[in-house]
Parts: sequence; structure tokens; C-alpha cells
Amino acid sequence: MAVIARMLSVILVGVLSASLLPAAQAQVLPELPSTPGDVSGGGTGDDDSAEGQGEQASPLPDSADDELDDPTSGSAEPPESASVPEPPLPEEAADAAETVQEQTTQPDAPDEPVMLNEEWTEATHSWTTETGHRAYEAYTAPVFFEDGEGVWRKFDGALVGSDDGAVLRPRVAPEGLIELSRTADDWAIRLDPQGPVLAVSYLDALPTGGVVDVALDTLRYPAALPGGSDLLIRTSLTGYKDTVSIPNAESPNRFRVAFQLADGVSAHQTDAGVDFHSGGVVVASYQGGLVFDSASHDTSAGPAESWAVVTLAPADSVVPLQLAGDSNVALVDIAVDDEWFEADGRVFPVFLDPEFEPYDQEQNATCYTYAN
Repeated sequence: MAVIARMLSVILVGVLSASLLPAAQAQVLPELPSTPGDVSGGGTGDDDSAEGQGEQASPLPDSADDELDDPTSGSAEPPESASVPEPPLPEEAADAAETVQEQTTQPDAPDEPVMLNEEWTEATHSWTTETGHRAYEAYTAPVFFEDGEGVWRKFDGALVGSDDGAVLRPRVAPEGLIELSRTADDWAIRLDPQGPVLAVSYLDALPTGGVVDVALDTLRYPAALPGGSDLLIRTSLTGYKDTVSIPNAESPNRFRVAFQLADGVSAHQTDAGVDFHSGGVVVASYQGGLVFDSASHDTSAGPAESWAVVTLAPADSVVPLQLAGDSNVALVDIAVDDEWFEADGRVFPVFLDPEFEPYDQEQNATCYTYAN
């Protein structure tokens, strides 16, 4: 009986220890991460009692099992601290992200077409494609030029302001090629100082501010010329294109233009208009282009109805005072034929469209691009 009583007391002590252990252990567990060393499975006592209680307290809560190395031991070591890398600095993170972006988004082929063995002239550009075919881009007038660094570029006539805002220039062009004044009076156009024609002025023009037509890369001076006529100017790699828009039959159909010429250059009348000579060689010309009214122009019903008349002003013509200080000035008249202009049924506005050309320009620019 004594043996049986002793066994029952042992079982009773074990049951009570097992029921009390989780609550006691729950109070100790939060201190584990910051309290290294042995953790007793029960209260204080000698080694035998601690070991005995450790053997009886076998099932710990799941959360305790996760945090203790040996859940069957009366004492447990806290888990070794894991090595956590420090987050990269913002600069390092940005560099790493950029490297990953380049590795994951780099296209297999470049966006721009591959051009090998390129060859250039002022009017042509040819190259070999990545497939081995030869491609060509050709114009009937100069559109390409070599800049000061030896790089070939394509002329872009979109007008942009100078740094001081005083003049307008083509977006991509040789240095000093052409400048357009913000107002139509004085010298409205200034050309290459190394060329035969240095500047162009429209007499009796008002100081009207120019308005840029972005779609046409054109500068329009509204109602700047006598009779309320508009002056329109468009640049090119070889010079410029001017057009006069005459609003009605009461407006004059004749206008005078002044050309400031380089030293040694002279103006001469021809059947087609006026040529500019240097050393006996024609270096530029200003000739009669097309004249058309709004009906024929808008409907494209055929060629223009007339030709512009371009003549040297009479020899006794006086150079305006504001231009008198500029040596070597030639005065030229541009006009619409009187009979054509005054005909019944003329639809206004009428467009007077003379042509200024360097001698080596043969036609208006037309592009052809093809590959073989």
C-alpha cells in the first residue's frame, strides 16, 4: 500500500506540474531574446528536482517550441541571432535598381535604324542597312551640311529665337546662315556674311512684329507692306523664300526690295529677273516666280495664272535714308501684271511669289528615299 500511495503522489505531482508549467513558462518566454543563459523548467531547488520537473514538463505550447532549441530539455539556449544585412544606402539602392533595369529592359535591337558605310553630299545620303541592303535619300536641292566638327546634319527650318530674342533662326543650320528680324522694317533678312547677298529689306514696310507659323516653318509679318499686304518668309539651306499676300484689288500690286551686296557684287537685268554677278560670274538671282489668286491656288485647278515681274529699279531711284549708310545697295521692283491683276473675277488674296536662288540651286527641294 505504501508503494501504491507513493506512486499516486508522484503521478499527482506530475499532473500538477504539467498544468502549472505553461503559465509559468509563458511568463518567462518574452524575456528569452534579451536574457541569454539557462532557463529553468520549474521553480528553484536542487539539481534533482529541476531535472525531475524538466522530465515531467514535456509538451510546451507551439510558440514556445518555435523559440526554444530543445523543447524536451529543462533548460534551453535562446536561438542564435541571425545575420541580417543592413539595407543599402539610397545611392546604392538607386544604382542597384538602375543596373537591374538596364539588364531587364535593354532592347535586343536599337530603336534607331542601323546605318553602316554612310556617304553624304549636300543633296544625298546613302547607307547600308543591318540586312545588307543599300538605302538612299536624295533631294534635288541641298539639305545636308557638314558642321564645324565634321558631322553631317540635315537642315531644319523650324524657327527658334536667338539667345537675346532679337532675331529668329532655323533650328538646325550652318552657323550664320540666315537670321530673320522680329519686325519687317529695316533689314528684315540677314544672310551669310560670306555670301554675295548680305541682307534684304522691303521698302515702306511697317515695324510690324512677325508671327511664326509653326506648321509651315514660316514667319508672317501681317499687313506690314503697303495696302495691308502680308509678307511671308521661309528659310532654306541655300537662302530664303519670300511671298507677298495682296488682300484686295485696292492694294498696290508693286513692291520695292533692297539688296545689300558684298563688295565686288553687282546687279544686272535679265529676261527672267535680276542676276547678281561677282567677277563676271553669276552668284545669285532674284527672278519672277508664280503669281496666283486664291481660287487657282486653293483648288489646284492648274498652273498659276501669271508670272511675277522682277526688274531693277530705275537708275535714278533713291536709296532710303535708313539704308543709305550700307554701301552697295541694289533696288529691285517686284510686281503683278496690271491686266491680270485687274481682271474681273479675280479672287483675293493674290500671292506674289518671286524666287531668290544661289546660282547652284537648280530646283525646289523634292525628296526621294528608296532602298535596294
